[in-house]
Amino acid sequence: MDPFWRELPDALRRAAWDRFDARYDFRPGMDPASWPAIREPADSMTFDLSPIFSGDALGAAGWEAVEAEARRALLAVFADEEVTVLDWQHAAYAVPPGQLAMAPGSRWPEENEAWPVTVVPNGDYYAFLSADLAVGTFGHPWERTLCVIGEPMVVTLGRTLETWLPVLRRGGQPPTGAFRTPVL
Repeated sequence: MDPFWRELPDALRRAAWDRFDARYDFRPGMDPASWPAIREPADSMTFDLSPIFSGDALGAAGWEAVEAEARRALLAVFADEEVTVLDWQHAAYAVPPGQLAMAPGSRWPEENEAWPVTVVPNGDYYAFLSADLAVGTFGHPWERTLCVIGEPMVVTLGRTLETWLPVLRRGGQPPTGAFRTPVL
């Protein structure tokens, strides 16, 4: 694993999830009646990722595009900070995006199978968040969504993704206005 992925001790992992639960009222569940799995804040956008789960070449390209754009946004917003990475029922990490991107020999996920967590939820709930948990992303594996949280991420990652992925919710509510057909 890349040395910049610092695994948090179990006590810190539990504390981070407790803070996440308290802030977002986390409710895991596979039943659509329980979705969304978090109380989405007013400054958030939630995207439908189902187009990238198509299993075809276009879906695979979309998956890589979401990952690449998320990495760009994480660098823009958190270049000099550590991001808390939560993987439900698994290890949690502290990762400095700027150092990770610039480290000699360090690679992003598509080039390095040692990346333990991706932004796109591929089987578990994943969150990449600021130290105060107010800014970042939350991926829901069964709803197949990505919630972009906090103004800095909404104006970077959110604005880019909304050009080609369906927006399911803004601030936890269905969007108003005309529906935009996604590119995928």
